[in-house]
Amino acid sequence: MIHVRVDHTAIRRGHTVDGEICEIPGIGPIPVATARMLAADSIINVLLVDGIDVTRIAHTGRTVTAHQRTALRERTSTCEVPGCDTRTNLEIDHNDPWALSKNTSLDNLNLLCRWHHYQKTHCGHRLTGPPGHRQWHPPGNPN
Repeated sequence: MIHVRVDHTAIRRGHTVDGEICEIPGIGPIPVATARMLAADSIINVLLVDGIDVTRIAHTGRTVTAHQRTALRERTSTCEVPGCDTRTNLEIDHNDPWALSKNTSLDNLNLLCRWHHYQKTHCGHRLTGPPGHRQWHPPGNPN
């Protein structure tokens, strides 16, 4: 969960100008591009402000329901990357990024170990195929 404060005009424009903010409270200023990137792969609360007035609050709705969590655990008990037998500390991942698909359906969710989740999110790896028949693709692999 990331809490970001950003001026409404700055988020629309793509950058701040003098007198505007884009920050993580307690951390400090961040570029608007970073706030947009965080929104693609984080549970993020965005507070749009005009000076000291909060004009809008957005809580992105990509939360996995309790029913979906139960179904995921029933569907698989290990990381969904073929050959990975990790069974603990599995993380729920949107196969197609939520920021693009706006889809938190069971078919769009995976259980991944921390290492494979990191590789998929930050290193360009991809997971394709239906549950039970997943394929793991390194960066640059066109398949």
